[in-house]
Amino acid sequence: EKRVRSKDFWKRCGAETEGKDDGKICLWKRIAGSRTYPFEYIIRNRRACMADKIEIQRKGKIVVQAEYSGFCHGVSQAIKKAEQAAELYRGEDRKIYTFGPIIHNQDAVNDLKAKGVEICNNIDDAEKDDVLIIRSHGVGKETEDELRKSCHSLVDATCPHVKKIHQLAEKAHHQKKTVVIIGDENHPEVIGIDGWCENQAVIFGTPQDILKPENEERLK
Repeated sequence: EKRVRSKDFWKRCGAETEGKDDGKICLWKRIAGSRTYPFEYIIRNRRACMADKIEIQRKGKIVVQAEYSGFCHGVSQAIKKAEQAAELYRGEDRKIYTFGPIIHNQDAVNDLKAKGVEICNNIDDAEKDDVLIIRSHGVGKETEDELRKSCHSLVDATCPHVKKIHQLAEKAHHQKKTVVIIGDENHPEVIGIDGWCENQAVIFGTPQDILKPENEERLK
């Protein structure tokens, strides 16, 4: 694997990050050639060794991984909270659910299922002794209140950035302002934001939606 890093990176941590040369992973620096580090070091320090670009050669083919790939912070946090809930309530006679799939990634959903975290899509599917987890997309205020009343414990795994939008939408609505959301009106994140302004937001999915008479009137 060739991992490209800037000159400053190697100045900051070149000497202290050098590991045993076992030929498993090669970190390439633009200026001064290459160095090889043990696989175990990379795994333990993958954040420090994260690269601008990763090129993996397999069977004569090259796969290039983008600099920014994987789960965003909000999704990573949601998965971590779900795993913590599974560990906390392990062995207890109660079920753990995420309210809808925690992420649009079946592998991640299956991994949580193997750890005891199931999915429920309706509030009535959960019982009083169960644990419910709000996924990273978040939910509307009314839905959150209903979830809190319907279960033993509610874990809020809403993405912090989405939570901030909820607060802004609620504040703007209370100030009698029109909240405009650009997005898919059927997407759970958009539905959740709309729920914090009493489902009164103007939602644009396409530029053409702006020209609809009912929307033009509301935006005056």
